[in-house]
Amino acid sequence: MAVQRVTVLKAEIEDAPGALSGLLPEIAGMSVNLLNLAAFSAGGGKGAVFCIPDKPGEVKSFARANGISIDEFAGFLLSGQDEIGAGARIAARIADAGINMVLATATVVEGNYHLLIAVAEEDADATAVALESWKPEDRN
Repeated sequence: MAVQRVTVLKAEIEDAPGALSGLLPEIAGMSVNLLNLAAFSAGGGKGAVFCIPDKPGEVKSFARANGISIDEFAGFLLSGQDEIGAGARIAARIADAGINMVLATATVVEGNYHLLIAVAEEDADATAVALESWKPEDRN
């Protein structure tokens, strides 16, 4: 299993047609590449956008200048050969360490899983330790 530590940013936007499509060209125009993006309705007319920008500082500056609220989380991108229960075992390791995941999203492409986990910054080191101790052959 490969693990990459990343910065995950969360923005709150209006939950309306065009809100996301108005934001993404602005980010692209700053030559910021988004390594991952998850956007969804958060209720109450608001949407949540989680992303992994290759230049988080630029995105945070843009957000401040445009009155967009940004929260920052420690993220971990995990990838490996897909097998039934891999995500469940990884989630159990993190839960056993007493860590709450803020976000988890996964996909499988050509037999390999790609999992993004975001946790509070204060839980980053403990999450890293929990993930380092996990091996694909662990079944519990």
